[in-house]
Amino acid sequence: MNEASLVEIRERRRAILLPPVRLFAMSVCTEEVKEYYGPKIMEFLGEYTMKLYEHLSTKDAKEYHFYFTLDEPNLCCAVDLPCTPPQMVQERSALGVLGPRLLYLYFYHNRWEETKEVGNKILSNLKRLQDQLGEADTLMVLGVVAVQTGNLEEARSKYEKALAIYQNIGYKRGEANTLWELGDLIMLLGDLDEARSKYEKALAIYQNIGENLGEANTLMHLGFLIMLLGDLDETRSKYEKALAIHQHIGKNLGEANTLKHLGDLAVQTGDLEEARSKYEKALAIYQNINDKDGEASALIRLGQWAALTDKLEYAKTNLNSAFTLCREIRNFEGQAEVHMVKALVFFKHTDIVKAKYELDCCSSIQDRTCTYCKAVQWLILYAAHLRLHGFREGAKLCLEYAEEFALKTQNHYLQNQVKQQSETM
Repeated sequence: MNEASLVEIRERRRAILLPPVRLFAMSVCTEEVKEYYGPKIMEFLGEYTMKLYEHLSTKDAKEYHFYFTLDEPNLCCAVDLPCTPPQMVQERSALGVLGPRLLYLYFYHNRWEETKEVGNKILSNLKRLQDQLGEADTLMVLGVVAVQTGNLEEARSKYEKALAIYQNIGYKRGEANTLWELGDLIMLLGDLDEARSKYEKALAIYQNIGENLGEANTLMHLGFLIMLLGDLDETRSKYEKALAIHQHIGKNLGEANTLKHLGDLAVQTGDLEEARSKYEKALAIYQNINDKDGEASALIRLGQWAALTDKLEYAKTNLNSAFTLCREIRNFEGQAEVHMVKALVFFKHTDIVKAKYELDCCSSIQDRTCTYCKAVQWLILYAAHLRLHGFREGAKLCLEYAEEFALKTQNHYLQNQVKQQSETM
């Protein structure tokens, strides 16, 4: 077949069917062949998709990004193959395993339109299979995509449909996961009281079913929300409880994430040496477990710490390393953060032109990732810091960009925060 140019032989004995050949093969396959081989192919590709998904943020992520690019047509084609329906209401079909993970792969490769298009096809097929659990899982991914592309009301609709399914079939873990995502979404919309209610309901379910990881992660998100409300002591309490759980169950990634949040809290309280210590501990864990996303985020935070403490060359070193990592693993949100922190460095150098250029780069990427809320929170902090140290023009520009980003959200809480800060200029 290789000699006849029907397939390409890749490394590791991988044979890739060429697109025209694939289309022809599908057109001549009989229904009997599809019915017999379809479920087997679906099961195999489900396992393979899981493997691709698991390597998204590891040291060999670049290699697996390449594999996904090669194999995506096969994976996409598979979603229409015959599949055995689940035998029980709380079981997933092979498509229910493959589908949501395939959508996450599209999502993490920033192919959002294809995520929606393929996701709707998967949803239709899962409904036909009466795979309620797979359907709810798919709705969850489509909700995440809607958040990322700024369609918050669409995201809410997807999450609420998923929640209704999980509750109807009694799948408590899915119910808690959805409540957690709804909490995040509603926090973006600025209704902090309702967001807190969702987090607390999720937390109660996790505690009731003994899901320690979910409990710890919800405590971490709840802590962040409480920090926005200004109760920093309660925030610390939530973070420390989350950290203790992660350490107890041996979840290194969760431990590193919580340490990073504790570092952010230390920045908010002005304890910059404590922040540095927490960030360095988080960085060491991320590097030890080869989590490139986490490593990049910790380097960004250390770059930010260095900028706030006037160690500007050290800040540049960390930010350049972080940017290289973000570009390698296609982390656009991280790239936007790097540009934002670089702006802070240039403000400290009183180079307004370069600082504004970095903020424009950040804004351009934000238009793709729609993570405006996080940027607004940091820009408010930068403005206060710059004003305190006599960089009034830099502080004013930070608030101008914060206002621009806040207006692109539906978060009235953040908009009011920016307005209050601007009035004091």
